[in-house]
Amino acid sequence: MKKYILKIAALLLALVIPMTVFTACDLKSVVEGFLGTGENAKHTQHVYDDGVITVAPTCTTDGEKTYKCKKCENTYTEVLPATGHSESLRAENLSPENGICEIGGTYTLVTYCSVCETEISREEKTVEPGEHSYGEWEITKTATPQETGEKRRTCILCGETETEIIPSVFEELDGEDYYAYNYLEDAENAGNLIYAYGKLVDAAENMRKTTSLKGEGHNVTVSEFETAYHSYRCDYPQHFWVDNRYSMSYSDGIMNSFTLTYLFATTDERDLAAEQVETKKDEILDGIPTYWEDVRIETEIHDRLIKHNTYDTTYNAQHTHDLYGALVNGTSVCDGYAKAFQYLLYCVGIQCFTVSGVATSDGGAENHAWNVVRLGGDYYYVDVTWDDPTFSDGRKDYIGHNYHNITTAEISEDHMLGKVIKEELLQDEEQYFPVPDCTATKGNYFKFFGYTAESLTTDNCRTVFVNEKNNGVTKYFAVYFTCGNITENDVSNLVSRMTFDMMLRDVFGTSPFDTPRCSYIVDKNGYIVTFVIT
Repeated sequence: MKKYILKIAALLLALVIPMTVFTACDLKSVVEGFLGTGENAKHTQHVYDDGVITVAPTCTTDGEKTYKCKKCENTYTEVLPATGHSESLRAENLSPENGICEIGGTYTLVTYCSVCETEISREEKTVEPGEHSYGEWEITKTATPQETGEKRRTCILCGETETEIIPSVFEELDGEDYYAYNYLEDAENAGNLIYAYGKLVDAAENMRKTTSLKGEGHNVTVSEFETAYHSYRCDYPQHFWVDNRYSMSYSDGIMNSFTLTYLFATTDERDLAAEQVETKKDEILDGIPTYWEDVRIETEIHDRLIKHNTYDTTYNAQHTHDLYGALVNGTSVCDGYAKAFQYLLYCVGIQCFTVSGVATSDGGAENHAWNVVRLGGDYYYVDVTWDDPTFSDGRKDYIGHNYHNITTAEISEDHMLGKVIKEELLQDEEQYFPVPDCTATKGNYFKFFGYTAESLTTDNCRTVFVNEKNNGVTKYFAVYFTCGNITENDVSNLVSRMTFDMMLRDVFGTSPFDTPRCSYIVDKNGYIVTFVIT
């Protein structure tokens, strides 16, 4: 019956407005609007293909790319900026013509475009005996996570070549594998959501204040834009220069444009800060083997970030809420930890995103941010901030793992997702995309590395202590007891026994008469006991 009604509606519309030409998408929108049904009753919903380059850009002129709707014949075009010159070097007027690198001499250095052959500059140069004038490095073998690569450069004067090995590298996570982007791709109104998301990314990367959302075949609703905005902010912690404040211009619920605000005045200032972030990122990731399993790589990054960053107890340090604060300044609050962790995992090809809510501790509650990470196809919660507690004595050598790769059930004991404290009241906060239910346990820190025991005994502690010591753990030896319900009194009784002292001397002592000191911390649920061996 519905099919016939649609046909009749279309016929009536065609009679009423015979001079109007509709595409298939436009007609569907008008018909559904006439009937008052469907999301498209509010706006046209085109779904465009990946586009075809109809005019190729050159070094100095713009090109053009045309997109076509998969449902109808509607098209729109976008400008492809000129590529700019690709600079290369050559030597002219060598004196002497032969043996110049061996005995020294003069030459003219010409900079030219290798694509269009345009000469850009020329400069008279002198080369000392035994020197070379090398061109740019050329990658002859690309490094992968499994194999080293190779690069080569050639002297433009004598033709001598020089080669270097490129270390094996991590493959960074592709933007299309970001968590929220994947959600938008699967949405019914994906065309508008991905379009708005892409506009946000482009505006942020170019530090453009106001960006239009009109004239390209999309009618983005306010609701769709807000979903795209929060998805973009979830996916791009590396855009640390973007402020949380934004504004929208819209008419009848349809977006005209949006305006972003920035934490840096110019792109030059932003670029300098981005270079600082890149440097610190490289320092933190340096030396991590690419062949390790994802859980081991993620654990190393978790631990290195805790060593590198300090919780901002003043709550007002510069960039305390973003990754610049955590990586460059070395101090931040929880969302700085979470965004830095997310970005570092992106750099090694691991999917991660930041979530927010309320965390409770010692009877109090506070707004908080933490992470969800994907390892081996499974999702886990990680709270790097709570794994880096602040001690009254200022110690910084403790690295916790109580909140490292845990389940939804475990995190929910003291973290409430999608909540916010406003004026001392706990309220629901709108959630723009679903968060996966984390049920896997094989990637849990204690279970993955074998730091678990069935019960609290000296022999069980010995086995885990030796395992941790062999893996480089020092001073803080945490054990996950699967029996649970362990109390401080239980641990006190164990460590006071002579057999426990003998075990400590055997595992940690430097002589048969050297008994290391042992204190301990029992987590509130009685599963994890951290033994402090000094």
